[in-house]
Amino acid sequence: MSRFYLYYRVELKEPLILSNGSQIGNVLLTQDHIPGSTMLGLCAGLYLRSSKKATGSDGQYEKEFKDLFLSDDTVFSPAYPLGELAYQCFPIPMSVLGCKHFGFNRPDPAGDEMHGFSDYLKEDKLTPDCCAECGAALEHKSGFLYSRRGKDSFFNHDVSKQILTHNKVSDEEEEKRLFSFECITPGQQFYGEISFQTDSYRKLIKDLLAESGTLRLGKARNRGYGLVQIHDLIEKENSVCSKWAGPVDDSDKEFFIYFYSDAIPVDKTLRYCSSLDSSTLAFWLELEPDEVHVANGIGDPKRSFYRQGRILGFNQTRKMPLPFEQTISAGSVFSCSYKGNHGIKAKLAELEENGIGLRRNEGFGRVIINHRIHQWKR
Repeated sequence: MSRFYLYYRVELKEPLILSNGSQIGNVLLTQDHIPGSTMLGLCAGLYLRSSKKATGSDGQYEKEFKDLFLSDDTVFSPAYPLGELAYQCFPIPMSVLGCKHFGFNRPDPAGDEMHGFSDYLKEDKLTPDCCAECGAALEHKSGFLYSRRGKDSFFNHDVSKQILTHNKVSDEEEEKRLFSFECITPGQQFYGEISFQTDSYRKLIKDLLAESGTLRLGKARNRGYGLVQIHDLIEKENSVCSKWAGPVDDSDKEFFIYFYSDAIPVDKTLRYCSSLDSSTLAFWLELEPDEVHVANGIGDPKRSFYRQGRILGFNQTRKMPLPFEQTISAGSVFSCSYKGNHGIKAKLAELEENGIGLRRNEGFGRVIINHRIHQWKR
């Protein structure tokens, strides 16, 4: 079933704190993007403030509210930064490696020494060092990439952050009163999309966002943080991910799955998966376990690059932490092969459209098949 997409752009007017539940010392860390769950909560708040109701007189959720905010019929994807000249960024794949000291590529070097980076997903073997002249080790590059129009190249982009310190007014000891927030600096812009099963829901959310003016996101909203403005509400018929997806043919026996966002994959018994294995992928593709293979072990001629993570949260009403969930991090890439005889194109298109794992309505589990960067050579 085809979906209906709504693109949007978020402009930061004030510092933005989007905690992921982790901290270093007394510094509360922030994320480098706007999670889909944050956008879901924002839209749900606008929906309820527009005199619409979440539940009926019987206490059950109204169908419209349930379809929009409590099911996978509506997907609020994460909002990633806009790079130089407002080019759309995506998380750097784990298969991208560069020089430990100079492994970046920017359109304006500004006198910096740059050794660049390369995607090693299809390489027969990994070289341990950057180059003979440098001798520095290769490492995975974190952050985001973007590609300029008409340029067959990729460039780094890092989200600008700063640390702001506060001193609580309390009777605690002085060292306990001091605390710090890491925040995303104002002036930056992020882009995202929301996908719907019906066009009427898309128009409803579009109208709510268009009428919202300035809004507040994240933590410390009453202390001068989190003011944002939504721009460029554009209706589209294709996902923003389609610009990076490569071709898939039923004759192809090899394909690559890139995780555009964090994912919470589970197997057919609903157990968390620390990696994407063959049986789990077969479950999500609705295939037999012996029809697909995921390169995920020592001695496999193909390789996958991935990282595990956790989702932390806190319930402000109950004043208690939420149970953590196991994730596969955004940027992870898996080399896969198809061994069946019925064709794989339609199955992969459905996986790309619907995603994989739990909490997909919050933007988790977004994937891109055969990302263009895997065809790129430095």
